[in-house]
Amino acid sequence: TGDVVAAGGKLSIGDDISGDVMVAGGKIKATGRVGGELTAAGGSLDIDSQVSGDVLALGGSVDVSNRIDGDLKLAGFRVEANAQVAGKVMAAGGRGILGEAADIKGNAWAIGGRVEIDGTVGKDLRAAGRRVAIGGNILGNAQIDGLEIEILPTARFRGNVTYRSPRKAKIHPDA
Repeated sequence: TGDVVAAGGKLSIGDDISGDVMVAGGKIKATGRVGGELTAAGGSLDIDSQVSGDVLALGGSVDVSNRIDGDLKLAGFRVEANAQVAGKVMAAGGRGILGEAADIKGNAWAIGGRVEIDGTVGKDLRAAGRRVAIGGNILGNAQIDGLEIEILPTARFRGNVTYRSPRKAKIHPDA
């Protein structure tokens, strides 16, 4: 119980922790429940924890699932979120993915070389990248910037969609 601060080559956080968690290491696997905020930095992060506060995760490869009761902020070479997030999501990476299981109640911002949005964004989406593919459910407005933009047949938009690109966006007729 209480706060946890840890560093090492390979870390596994699996207990229920009532306070905040701050970890750094080469490979980090987090499960269990975190009663406060979770901050993690490392080469490979696998966060499958229920977190009562915000999550900040920085690494080469970052995967986040389970439930986040606050905001989720991710940065790395490859970042993927498949979590239920009560707040907003900010993701930056060479490849940024909001997977099919992602359910974001707030706004979402994603930037990267390749950005894929396949989950649900409860409010507005702002996505920018070299290649941006949208196949999810966007309940607010969407603003998309990219060299290549593709709106997949599974995409659903309830708000306005605007995009900027030097090329015409590929919009599937079933979207």
